[in-house]
Amino acid sequence: MLYYFVVTISIRVAIARLKEDVLVVRYEDLINSPLNVLTQIEQFIDVDLSISKSKVAKQSKLNTGHILTGNRLRQNKELTFKQGLAINFKPNKTQRIVIKCMALWSTLLGFNKF
Repeated sequence: MLYYFVVTISIRVAIARLKEDVLVVRYEDLINSPLNVLTQIEQFIDVDLSISKSKVAKQSKLNTGHILTGNRLRQNKELTFKQGLAINFKPNKTQRIVIKCMALWSTLLGFNKF
């Protein structure tokens, strides 16, 4: 939980200091509208992402590249992005407490404003 707190505060400080040099991408937006989000990223950093957008549209495999940290994606060489993928997750009591604490921190740090 401390890790999440430190990371969240660091992100919030970076967003506040860098202002228009930061593009905030919400996970929910990426899942629900991946092509729109990729277009926003493409315009923001002025890079052609047409190959990636085409692969996402066709649900082709994407190369994960180099991931420094994170979850099981680090162990995969490729992934398939599926729009609107719902995660069927039933948290236990401890996990529910952690999720509520994370939501509270997000609210206190202003992440619900995006």
